[in-house]
Amino acid sequence: MRVLLISDLPPCTNHTGGLYIARQCECLFRCGCEIYAYIVKNKDVEVEIPDYENEQIELVFDDKPKEYIGKTKGPISSFVYDNYCNLVPLKRIKKSIYKYAKEIQPDIIWGIAQGQTMTKIIRPVAQRCNIKYVVQLFDPICWWLTSNKVDKVTVKRVMREYGKMINNAYCLIGPSEEMERDYAIRYGCEKSVGIMMPFSKGVKYRRQEKNGDNLVIAISGQLYARSTILKFINALTNMGWKYGNKKIIFRIYGPEIVFNGLHDVEIEYKGWIDQDRLLQELNTADLLYCPYRFDEGFREVATYSFPGKLSTYMKTGVPILVHSPDYSSISKFVRKYECGYVIDSVETSEIESLLVQVLDDANKETIVNKANEVADDLFSEDVTQKKMEYAFGISNSV
Repeated sequence: MRVLLISDLPPCTNHTGGLYIARQCECLFRCGCEIYAYIVKNKDVEVEIPDYENEQIELVFDDKPKEYIGKTKGPISSFVYDNYCNLVPLKRIKKSIYKYAKEIQPDIIWGIAQGQTMTKIIRPVAQRCNIKYVVQLFDPICWWLTSNKVDKVTVKRVMREYGKMINNAYCLIGPSEEMERDYAIRYGCEKSVGIMMPFSKGVKYRRQEKNGDNLVIAISGQLYARSTILKFINALTNMGWKYGNKKIIFRIYGPEIVFNGLHDVEIEYKGWIDQDRLLQELNTADLLYCPYRFDEGFREVATYSFPGKLSTYMKTGVPILVHSPDYSSISKFVRKYECGYVIDSVETSEIESLLVQVLDDANKETIVNKANEVADDLFSEDVTQKKMEYAFGISNSV
C-alpha cells in the first residue's frame, strides 16, 4: 500500500507530535507500506528528522500560511487574511499536493488535521484525487481556533469543513477512546479508532530513596496548563516546599516559564532533552506531574485530548499525579485503570491535602506496577500496530 501523509509536522524527534507520527509510520512500514509525505509546515517550526526516516520517507515541504493573525492583529485582520489564504496560498498548496499525488499514485491519504489550514486541505485534495483518506486528530480544533483568536466568521467556515472532513473519512483516528467514539457519532464517521502515544516496554518501579533529603516532582513537555501549574506551585509554597524533613523540588523538562510574583520557590529548569534520556531522567523523580487546564473554554480539549506526556510517564516506573478536572480524559483514564493519582481541584488547601495523601500512600509500588501493565496493554507497539492496520484497512478488526 502506498500512503500519502499530509500534515503540518513530519515524523521527527524534537516534537511530541512528530514522535507520535514517527511511531505510526513504523507500524505502516512493518506492513510493507510505502510512505510519501507532503508537509505544510510553519516556517518557525524547526524539526529534527533522523537519517533513516529521510531514507524511508520521501518528504516534500511547503510553507504554511500564518494561522495566528487574529492573535496579533485582531478579528478583522483574521477575516481578511483568511479570505486571502483561501484565494491564494491554499489554492496553490492544494494544487501542488494534487500534482504530487498524481505523480506517486497513492492508495490512501493519511491527513493529520491540526488547525484551519490542514482542515481545509485534506478532504478537498482527497476528493479531487478520488482517493479514500484516514483523518487523524491530536486535539479538538476549538483549542487551536481559540488560542489563535480566529474571527467568528472564519471559525464557522472551518467548523463546517471540519465536520465534512470527519464525516467523509474512511476512518477517524482520535487521541483518546472518548474522542474517537464521540466524534464518530457527532460527525457521522462510520469507522474510528483511538490511538494513544505508543511506547516500547519501560522499567518497573523500584521503591528506594532516590533523592536523599529532596523530594522531586517532575514535569516534561509542553506546558499548556500554566494556570493549573501555578495553582500547584502556590500549594507547594503554602507547604513551605517541605514534606516532612524533605525539601520539595519542582523540576521542569521543557520550556522555561516565568511565574510572576512568586518568591523562594524550588524550581529547576532542565530544558529539552531527547526522548531516551528523558525517560532515564524522569525515572529519578519521586512523582511525575501531568496537569490540564480547568477553565471552561478548555473543557472540550480536557474532555477529549490525551497528552503524550502521560503515556511517557507510565513507562518510567514513577508514580503519576494527574492534576485535572474530574471530567477530563486523563482523570477518567487514571481512575478507570487505577494507575495513578488525581487532584481535581485548583483550591490551594485541597491541592495541599490531596498531595500529602499521595505522598503518604504506602501503595505506590502497586499503583506504578499497574501503570506499567496498563501501558503495555494499551500503548505497546503491538497494540498500536493492530490499530494502525485496522485504520488503514489492512485488517478488518483490532
